[in-house]
Amino acid sequence: QPLIFSGTLRENILLGNPEATDEELMEVARVTGVDALASMLPDGFDTKLTERGQQLSGGQRQAICIARALVNPSKILLMDEPTSAMDTNTEMAMMKNIMAFARNRTIIMVTHRGSLVDLADRIMVMDSGRVVADGPRDEIKQKLRGGAQAS
Repeated sequence: QPLIFSGTLRENILLGNPEATDEELMEVARVTGVDALASMLPDGFDTKLTERGQQLSGGQRQAICIARALVNPSKILLMDEPTSAMDTNTEMAMMKNIMAFARNRTIIMVTHRGSLVDLADRIMVMDSGRVVADGPRDEIKQKLRGGAQAS
């Protein structure tokens, strides 16, 4: 569940890094598509959002939360179902932007969406809490396609 707080769009993003510059804010907004959202809002980044962002779509709320995570300079980014409320085209465009933007970070992504698998270098497949496959993306995809038992 993307968590939106009562406050402006700008404040919601900068919760991830209150010291971020306007340039850093605009960069993560561009990467996540939040810049397009801001351009549609009456006061742009200074538009007040309601608690839980009820005036926004699920995909818009996710994009804001991803921007909040990206503005934080940490070296590891953990994303749990980051695009579950987005359509396929939005999902792929955003994830490609994120992968390029965060190329010097480690991204750990938990997902059930196969469309995100091609963005990974390494895949770990879990079933009932157990790791059933782990290794380079192409090797694991080949094992899974071939029906071979992964170890």
